[in-house]
Amino acid sequence: TLSTWAALFVAAAVLITLLFKWNKKIFANSKSYRLFYIGIAGIFLTVVLSGIIFVRVAGSSLIKARFSAVQNMINPVSANADSLNQNSTYERISLWKNSINMTSDHPVMGVGLGNWKILAPSYGIGSAAYMTTGVIRFVHPHNDFLLIASESGLVGLFIFLCLLGWLFYYCLSIFSRAKNISEIVSGFALIFGLTGYVIIALVSLPSSRIYA
Repeated sequence: TLSTWAALFVAAAVLITLLFKWNKKIFANSKSYRLFYIGIAGIFLTVVLSGIIFVRVAGSSLIKARFSAVQNMINPVSANADSLNQNSTYERISLWKNSINMTSDHPVMGVGLGNWKILAPSYGIGSAAYMTTGVIRFVHPHNDFLLIASESGLVGLFIFLCLLGWLFYYCLSIFSRAKNISEIVSGFALIFGLTGYVIIALVSLPSSRIYA
């Protein structure tokens, strides 16, 4: 999915930044430094090639459609622009608005676990034909953070963010007290996975569908 590609790019950028920050601890001699820069170049080349492959396979029209959907919602070109709304970007923006409104109505404790899918239709279901006719029924706002905020309230969201923050802090503490390269690599792997999760969770539902 597009969100997984975005997560790959962001996580790779974070990984490269951490490699620069902790390179003296990882690479002890000039030969190691050569390997360091070769590794950086390899990661960068892999990301660039991945982007090129994605555009070749999926086509640039997929990305253009996302931008067109956002522009249409901000500045509609017509009163009935269903043809421009037949995409997941439009769906997500509509679902996010519903989730924000739901959280505003129940800010402290939320509406209860599992109740988003029950109450979301009462906040509006968009204007695309397949949404208004019930062809598709949404059970998730395609944003883990908004789902937690709407079902568990701001209290639940705060606790979840504290958990994520502690995990990132734990990963960084691994680097500072690491005694060998394997411990640092473990920290890198955890940071990479956490960063990928956060990016995907902003536009999808990795807590429910972990294959992404």
